[in-house]
Amino acid sequence: MAQIVGIVGGGLMGSGIAYTVLLKSQASVTIVDQNEELLANSRARMEQFIASGMKRGIVTEPQAAEFRQRTSYTSDMSAVGAAEIVIEAVFEDLGAKQKVFEQLDRLCPPGTILASNTSGISITAIAGATKHPERVVGTHFFNPVPVM
Repeated sequence: MAQIVGIVGGGLMGSGIAYTVLLKSQASVTIVDQNEELLANSRARMEQFIASGMKRGIVTEPQAAEFRQRTSYTSDMSAVGAAEIVIEAVFEDLGAKQKVFEQLDRLCPPGTILASNTSGISITAIAGATKHPERVVGTHFFNPVPVM
């Protein structure tokens, strides 16, 4: 498993993916979103996921503290430049996804896996925005991610 995971888009899906990565690995997670308001919403969602995990007995208080320590939030896309895998979880719009992948292609080293969490947009079309389409993959998490 990757040691550094980037998530672009901290909405319900992105936050759920981040929580699941924290729960299932020792990776650090950086969540990138457009502005502080969206990042605050992502933080609140993560806290809800953690609280739910604690209530269900799958997360302890020390684990919760560790999850918080291993998670960072930013509006600076360059913060995921060192990630081994970056998972895009922005809204379902080809242009928006292509813009994200164009940026990631410039920021991340050639060995970084760039994944889209699209539910219906062509991965080939998304990858076309990059100079290295061979490293773009599709993945799809079902909602709600921590349960599914």
